[in-house]
Amino acid sequence: MNKSFFIGFVYLFFSLGLFAQNTDNWELITDKENISIYTRLTDASPIKQLKVKTVFETDIQTLLSVLNDVENYPKWVYKCIEAERLHTVSSGEFYYRTVSDLPWPVSDRDVILLTKQWKVKETGIYKTKSSAKPDFVSTVEDIVRIPLYESAWTITPTEQNMVEIEYTALTEVGGQIPDWMVNLGLSAGPYETM
Repeated sequence: MNKSFFIGFVYLFFSLGLFAQNTDNWELITDKENISIYTRLTDASPIKQLKVKTVFETDIQTLLSVLNDVENYPKWVYKCIEAERLHTVSSGEFYYRTVSDLPWPVSDRDVILLTKQWKVKETGIYKTKSSAKPDFVSTVEDIVRIPLYESAWTITPTEQNMVEIEYTALTEVGGQIPDWMVNLGLSAGPYETM
């Protein structure tokens, strides 16, 4: 079984949230092609928290339109095979569901997320936060529901047509996959998605 397949789906369902308050102890695990990936242990989960930093040649509105186009996640999110917006609360708040394809004998996983987005007026920085809402819709047979998932995007304009991205995520994957196995492959999915 490929150990890194699994982490990608866990961390890259492009949604957003709040984590343990520890701001230190990040360990750099991947640094290539202008993508830096860090992990650290927290008290919130035995699975390491993830942070990805990179720069994209785009503008904020284009990036936000990609992040908000949930139905197209399977085209670019690692191991995502299904995605749908479930309910729109407002222009900056919505619920959605994604499904990740995992190789046999591991069951596929889904996650239900509530995403909130806003602009910090003083800086022009956009922020998005997502958190799992596992009871928002019923579970699906043969798919394991992810019980904990929190992530955040900070999107900072740096110069004309360039944005700096910082993405953080923390999860519990549910089911019977050992945490140590999940921690082994933390960089694969985030790197492939970015």
